[in-house]
Amino acid sequence: MTVWFTSDLHLGHKNVIKYSDRPWETVEDMNDGLIERWNSKIKPGDAVYHLGDFCLTKKIDLVDSWLTRLNGEIRLIKGNHDDWISRFDRLSDKAKDKIRWIKDYAERTFEVDGKKHKIILCHFPLLFWHLSHHGSIMLHGHCHGHAQKHNVGVRRYDVGVDANDWYPVQLEDVVARMEQVGLNPHHDRHEQ
Repeated sequence: MTVWFTSDLHLGHKNVIKYSDRPWETVEDMNDGLIERWNSKIKPGDAVYHLGDFCLTKKIDLVDSWLTRLNGEIRLIKGNHDDWISRFDRLSDKAKDKIRWIKDYAERTFEVDGKKHKIILCHFPLLFWHLSHHGSIMLHGHCHGHAQKHNVGVRRYDVGVDANDWYPVQLEDVVARMEQVGLNPHHDRHEQ
């Protein structure tokens, strides 16, 4: 099983094409393109951590159709545009089965090349996070690639599609990138 991270698909959101300079003409093309890119990387049985803003629609039948087309088992961190979650019970059983859990925030430990890595998962980027000064990694979405300049030199990364050529990112790639960065400084009580 391969572990993947992504965020901010914004399926069904026409205006995000313009706002995030996405390479599609219509919202239908964007929806299909993002699902195609997802499935080109993620295989059935893979674990996917989606860090919020899956879609923008009130039509639960659309959410259902998108979920059932996606490969992988999704662990969902809620984003500020995930209003559809309140109607989760109206999804088909097949769509519900795609979602392993839904949370506001999560901490997970993954092993890569025999070394354990603590990863903090939140839709929003955090300035300080649990064990940041001990090497933990903070993954987020929400910023559509505009926070990367603030992520330089810290173990924080925007896994959103707009920051990653509209593809999900693999655990091993995230860890390799973050290991190039030193430990985050501990917040000093004596700084003014």
